[in-house]
Amino acid sequence: MPVVLNLDGQHPHCRIASDTWRISIDSEGRSGENEYWNLSFQPGSLRWNELTRLKKLTDLTYRGSDASVVDYLCSKACTVEVFSWCESGQNRFDFSAATVLTDLGLEITGRSAHLRLPVHGHFEQLRLMKVSAGCKVSVACPEKGRGVCLMVADGPLVTIPGLKKISSLELFGVRNVDVAEVVKAYPNLTELTMSFKSGGLISVTSLTKLRHLKCLRIFECYDLNVPDFPGAAQMPNLQTVYIDGIRAADAKLRAETLRGIEDLTICGRRTDQWIANNLDNPFRHWDEDSGASTGKKVMNAWKTAMTEIGKLPARGSKTKGKAVLNSFVEVFNKLDQRSGLTTDQREQIRDAFFGLAAKLPPGTVTDDDYDSWAKYA
Repeated sequence: MPVVLNLDGQHPHCRIASDTWRISIDSEGRSGENEYWNLSFQPGSLRWNELTRLKKLTDLTYRGSDASVVDYLCSKACTVEVFSWCESGQNRFDFSAATVLTDLGLEITGRSAHLRLPVHGHFEQLRLMKVSAGCKVSVACPEKGRGVCLMVADGPLVTIPGLKKISSLELFGVRNVDVAEVVKAYPNLTELTMSFKSGGLISVTSLTKLRHLKCLRIFECYDLNVPDFPGAAQMPNLQTVYIDGIRAADAKLRAETLRGIEDLTICGRRTDQWIANNLDNPFRHWDEDSGASTGKKVMNAWKTAMTEIGKLPARGSKTKGKAVLNSFVEVFNKLDQRSGLTTDQREQIRDAFFGLAAKLPPGTVTDDDYDSWAKYA
């Protein structure tokens, strides 16, 4: 049986499947509801307790600034375990009274932020997104984060007071990582994952100081500082090493020095020319997932759009710029008709589209333009 959710008081006929376990809510100004799991309302406060009618709801994503969502998450009737919050406009977050929340994701903007995590004792993961350079973040939580996984995405590495005893650190979209800084901030790590946009590892010998480290994962680090990288004998507790994205010339040497690791994988060997040509291409992984032919096609679509945008006059041309992006989207329309696109791929295409749009004069393209062109969306 469907459940009626009138979160904004203006949609008394909004029906949601009663067994819905995930919902995404935003305040982007659209007046109606979309798919059963994706609702959109005018900016303003919402009646969050309406969500208690969904007895199986465990995953909530919210894009908006209504801080009363915290009261709902801290209520006894709340069943949400995973919560992600974007564009909150807040710099202080208090989730200490939440009784079931175990996974929290927050966009952090501004110059500082303070977080209070649940005190129930089984909190598992804190995800921080788009942390700006120089932003100071502090966290209050039990036992200085013992057993917690910290993930930082799309921002510089942040040393966060209050999390000294975390066991797992995941860094995504980083440019350089100073391992000595990691060791000083989080000496008890058992797992370390780093995914690079560019750059590499600084003071890599400090890995030997992470005495509890059991698992190390490194993605697309083409400046791995191979000569100084510790060998297996220097990291006796290390059981798993996964390196995906490495200069082909470094791969053999890395495999030799890490021989003896129980679970060792080194893949994604790239030539210097490939790295120079494709490191900034958002579709550079599609050849691995969708085949060489598809990978080449979508990477070329992005390269062509970048080249054409670069040829536009200094002040830009909205008409020509719009045509370039329309052609870009059409490549993926044809691909979707032929073989279909996954949800993750659709999200990557959208992100790439608006990354290209940001290089054009403001107002050249809109969300409505994209929605009308992208038949796969």
